[in-house]
Amino acid sequence: MSDLRNWLAAADFRKILDAVHANNRTIGILITLTYSENVLLAWRAIDAIGRCAVYLAPIRPRVLTKYLRRLFWMMTDESGNIAPRAPEAIGEIIRSNPEKYSDFIPLTVSLMNLEPEDRPVFLPGILYALGRIGEAAPGTIDESVDGIEAALSDPDSQARAMAIRCLEFIGRRDILLRHPELEKDYGNALIYRKEHILNTTVGGLYSAGSRPE
Repeated sequence: MSDLRNWLAAADFRKILDAVHANNRTIGILITLTYSENVLLAWRAIDAIGRCAVYLAPIRPRVLTKYLRRLFWMMTDESGNIAPRAPEAIGEIIRSNPEKYSDFIPLTVSLMNLEPEDRPVFLPGILYALGRIGEAAPGTIDESVDGIEAALSDPDSQARAMAIRCLEFIGRRDILLRHPELEKDYGNALIYRKEHILNTTVGGLYSAGSRPE
């Protein structure tokens, strides 16, 4: 794990891809690293999961199926070890090959039906996952658009920011234009972009657009 942590710190994704080529369990270690309190390291772990999934999907698809099932389970109380960034990892894996992992898309959409006590933990990540999936597979998350729009007024500024980003990912700027009040939303938001963390505001995302370059 120490090697992976060091490679993430250096954004050395090539070495991480070499590691997953040699050992499928690299994905499991990366999932563990998403628990990190270091936000940048956690997001680079999510990024690395996505990159590894792109590599593994054509050659070892069942490996990723196993990890998808594990990630959904890790969002339940029964797991005894809830993974707060599991939705982001789910989104990255499904995005790697939406056709191959299409059975998991409705499950991801259904995550929007959160229990109130789970909402603060998972909603931002679910919005991120839906955006990533919807960008790669247009039309697959359309039934969740109303819930995404509702999240634009969520009490949590990170959730509002991720709702904006989700709608940007799926090309629904038209929905955002119905909410000009967001331009003056000064709630804080942390966004992962180009292997770094951007500390911004909800209004800043709304005004500038949030799609990665």
